[in-house]
Amino acid sequence: MELISELEELQKTRKSARKTLQIYGINDITAFMKPLAEMDIDAATKAALNWLVNNSQPGQHYEIRLQVPERQTVFVTQLANRGGTLQIRKVREAPELIGKALYCWRNNVNYQALTYDEVQ
Repeated sequence: MELISELEELQKTRKSARKTLQIYGINDITAFMKPLAEMDIDAATKAALNWLVNNSQPGQHYEIRLQVPERQTVFVTQLANRGGTLQIRKVREAPELIGKALYCWRNNVNYQALTYDEVQ
């Protein structure tokens, strides 16, 4: 089952996404130091998911944009950390993002330099 389908199921059942996202995380030690801007989309996404699982704090909300080549589309997933549990708030298809840059990483940002910024 692909990641989007799993996230949609977690949204319906209101179960934590922490373990599911850990599976898709990075496992190569060099990826922790490599700038995200130098990674391909898949590797940078895995690094961001891994960071989210390990660093999210209660009360924080996130939006992840995921490219799904098999479906030739992009999905936007909204997550929230509620009391230490990562909950999927919404999963939606985002055809308006097809062909657009999903993220713009600064050259010096790697896994270790990622931070959480609240957007108003």
